[in-house]
Amino acid sequence: MLQPTVVFSGASAHKFLFDNENKLLQSWWPSSVDKIFPSSSETSSKEEAIKMRKMLPNFFKPEAL
Repeated sequence: MLQPTVVFSGASAHKFLFDNENKLLQSWWPSSVDKIFPSSSETSSKEEAIKMRKMLPNFFKPEAL
């Protein structure tokens, strides 16, 4: 853990974040995610985001909670 972290809130902050991804900012996954999903370090940010967006709804279904 102990990685530099920034918290954004609000529409203008999110716009800044997505407009500058891979320019001023870089997304990363904690080592625990790399242990669970080893391919996360081998795919691009865009591919990884698409994969996570497809997976996450399954974790938050009422049956899963």
